[in-house]
Formats: sequence, structure tokens, C-alpha cells
Amino acid sequence: MTGNASDEESVRDRHHVCLIVPNGTHRPGALAAAVAHHHPDVQIGAIWCGDPQLRPAGGGVTWWDASVLHGTLAIEREWHHALLTSSPLDLEWRGALRATALLLRDGARSVTLLWVGAVAVVDDISTLWAADSAFTLVPRVVAPLPNDGALPDERSLVEDGLFTANVATFGHGSSDVVQWLTQRLHDEAIEVSHDGDPAHEVLSVGVARWLEVAASMF
Repeated sequence: MTGNASDEESVRDRHHVCLIVPNGTHRPGALAAAVAHHHPDVQIGAIWCGDPQLRPAGGGVTWWDASVLHGTLAIEREWHHALLTSSPLDLEWRGALRATALLLRDGARSVTLLWVGAVAVVDDISTLWAADSAFTLVPRVVAPLPNDGALPDERSLVEDGLFTANVATFGHGSSDVVQWLTQRLHDEAIEVSHDGDPAHEVLSVGVARWLEVAASMF
């Protein structure tokens, strides 16, 4: 994945896990090792979503070449500009969706996105890609929440979304979902960047809400 978008022969008809590495001190090695332990046949790659100058070297993973993600995270000036028009999570999703689209184009059976620092793998996770063609999300809760004053509560689900934005799988039949989400996040960033009135706050829907809409449409 470094140097080329993907090696078509190694991609075709395989499950892939992309580790999304946010800016900061997060390192993907432990999560990559956990995934490989439970799923030795899965191809694992990592996407650095921070300042390109600060990307850690090595780390026990295969890094996507930044040039593959041109227009999202490719070079330093683009990265700093993107932070002005997107939240860090939205920016990470834009890079992740670009990589997902390339893998599905080259014949991957599925692409699972896992966020380093937000996700731990302690057992088999193949249920995420059990239905090869499906678009799979993970709900933040699966039972009614007690009214005990603790968080998350029902109001936080309404405000922040019903599904986690830190895990998702796109099967080989979900390219339309990838394209739809990519366009929504792109359009939202363009709208924010073109808003010339500093007193006018442009509503940013955010990826968590777009995931909810996608789940109801696809």
C-alpha cells in the first residue's frame, strides 16, 4: 500500500482491515497484532490521518502512501486547510473512504475500518464482514439505558448518533454507500470553506449523523 493504491492481486477476494490512526501519539501496532492474531488471513493496512510530517515510521503495519489519498490528506498544506473545514473525525473518514473505494474497486470482499485509540480487539470479529455485500455499523447501545444520570444517556444518543463512528465494514456490494458518504462529507467541507460571513455558522452535520442516514437508505 505504500507507493501504490493497492496491489490488485493481493487485494482481490480478500477481507481487509484498515486501521485509522488519528493525529497525535496513537500507534497502530497493538491493534494490528490483535487483528492478525485472530485473523491471520486478513490483510491489514494503516492510514495516518494527522500532520504528514509527524507520521510514525514502521509500527508493525503497512502504511498507505499519502499520495494515494490525494485531495484528502496528501500533503501538509492540504491537511492544515482541511482542518479548517472539517472536524478531525470527518477528515479521518474522508481518507478512510478513499482507501475503501480503492480496495473495493480492486476486488476486495470487504473493508473494515477500525479507529486506533478507540477500539480494542479481544476476540474474533468476523461477524463484521459475515455478509460480504453488506454495509455494517455497530450500534452504541443494544438495550434500554438506565435513568441513573451516567453517560452515555438517551440524550447523548440523540445528539451524537446511534452508531459508533469508530467501526464500520463495507462489503463488495456497498460501493454506492462509500460514494454517497464521500460526497456528503466533501460537500459539507466545501460549504464550510465557502462561507464568507464569520458571523454565520454553517451547520456541520458530521459523519455520525450521515452514517445514520446511510443506514436508513442503503
